[in-house]
This record gives sequence, C-alpha cells and structure tokens, in this order.
Amino acid sequence: MKFSPIISVILILSASLNAMAPKEREQVRQSWIARAELLQNSALQQPEVEPSEHVPFQQNCHICHLEKDVRDFRTLECGHDFCCECLMNIIYTAICNESTAQLQCPNEQCANPISNQDIRIITNNDGCILDAIDCIRNKEWIRKHTKPCPKCGVNIEKNGGCDYIDCANCKHGFCFNCYGSHHVSGCTQPTVNPLS
Repeated sequence: MKFSPIISVILILSASLNAMAPKEREQVRQSWIARAELLQNSALQQPEVEPSEHVPFQQNCHICHLEKDVRDFRTLECGHDFCCECLMNIIYTAICNESTAQLQCPNEQCANPISNQDIRIITNNDGCILDAIDCIRNKEWIRKHTKPCPKCGVNIEKNGGCDYIDCANCKHGFCFNCYGSHHVSGCTQPTVNPLS
C-alpha cells in the first residue's frame, strides 16, 4: 500500500502510550488508527500529482523580498540564505565595480565574505565570472602590496629592509615611502601610494 507508512508511524507513536492505563491507551490507539485510515482513504481518492505539477515550497528572499521556489536559494557558508538571482547580482556588481568589497553576506549583522566555494556554486562554475573575480583580487593585492616605480611604472613589492629602493627594471633609485630621493637618516615624509 502506498500510504501504509502513515499507519506505521502512528502505531510506533502509540507505543509511547504504554504509560497510560490500558483502557485509556486502547481508546487513543483506536482513535489514531481510525484517523490514519481516514487520511489514507482520502489520499487514495485524490488524483496523483505528476512531479512536474508539484508545487514547490516557497521562501522569501531578504534582498529582493520576493517569494521564490526554495530550490532557487543558496545558503552561504555563514548560514544565511538568499535567492541565487540576488547573489548573482552581487557578484556582477563586484565585477562591474572592480571591487571584491561587495562580495560579502548581505545580512547586515553578518558581512562575512562570500567564499570561493559559494561563488563557484552560485555561478555554476562559470569560468568567465571566476576569472574576472580572480583578476579583480589580483589587482587589489597589487594595489595593497606594491607601488609603481616613479620612472618606468613597473610595480615593485618591498619585502623588508630600508625604504630606499632600486627599480629592477630601470635601476632608478627612490624612497619607497615618499617617492623622494635617498634619505640619509630614514624617511620622515608621509607615505605615498599612487595606486590607492
């Protein structure tokens, strides 16, 4: 029988009634069995719904405030869930603005970064989108950790030592901190970063 699990579940639940007096217990058990049979009979009389006709559960997106099929949602690693359309819009906005600062959970109390794994799932591993995000992250790293040579423009990363740098490309010497000439006793000028 198709709906016999309903009766089985009710019979299992009725086992918890063993603490009741025998007469009371039997009345409750008979009532549950009667209800289960009634449910089973009414379900058997209803036409079967094809899977394509199945009405899915709906959920409200906290970004667009639209009710959508739960299958159209993605739960981020931080535990908050939003519709994939809104999450894709966040990713597209980050790409258009060339900034990964927007790639964070839209929940105001959270703001955790959207992980690479979440981005891969949301975008269905779209190589163009993933490459664009990697490119933006590389540019952000370069802006944060390097400065261009004032003579030839090649990006230079300073890794320890004094502030006086010789460009490996054009051999121009300059102060990495202020872009001035060599300081005998260290740089006291404000830090300059033309990429910021």
